[in-house]
Amino acid sequence: MQLTRRTLSEWNGAVADLLEPIVRAMHREQLCRSPWIQCDDTTLDVQDPSRAPEIRTGHLWVYRGKLGDVVYDFTWSRNRDGPLKMLAGYRGYLQVDAAPAYDDVFIQYPGIIEVGCMAHARRYFKEALPTAAVPCAQALALIKQLYGIERAASDQRLDAPARQRARQEQARPILERLHAYLQDQRAAALPKSPLGAAIGYALRNWVALTRYAEDG
Repeated sequence: MQLTRRTLSEWNGAVADLLEPIVRAMHREQLCRSPWIQCDDTTLDVQDPSRAPEIRTGHLWVYRGKLGDVVYDFTWSRNRDGPLKMLAGYRGYLQVDAAPAYDDVFIQYPGIIEVGCMAHARRYFKEALPTAAVPCAQALALIKQLYGIERAASDQRLDAPARQRARQEQARPILERLHAYLQDQRAAALPKSPLGAAIGYALRNWVALTRYAEDG
């Protein structure tokens, strides 16, 4: 008997559906062995058959570990439920963008240590550059120096202890200068202005943004 391509595709799909929980558990287990995880989400349009022809907005979460392993998760809402489920039992560093969805993760799982994303902080200053050129340019220049230290460490292929020393000896003084500069500028910046928003984001998340310097 010759099977049609459609029948074979349906069978393969059915088997994939049955194996999905096992594969997802294996991927999650491998991811949670990493000493650090990066996480971010993005919105996407989803065609829900139960509400056709309505298009709903969903959230695709991306979790990336040290070895480059990537795990995707889907939720309808951008709230704590997805990260809480995915990161249950994890211990290590979690690098995120300070979205409220992660707040309960750090509260309920004390073994997870928050690491901020300097790229997000930098983006706010870049967006505020047209309306506050001088203070933003100064902040961006200091952040550029921090990036230069990381680039040099990567080019030299420094191991973790050497990278940690570079961060402590070279990055720490720059971070202190940046922190002092932002505190000075906050007094003159309107809180709701682009510059005020950039400064507010950086200072609110300062501990998380500078935590990378503790570890190589």
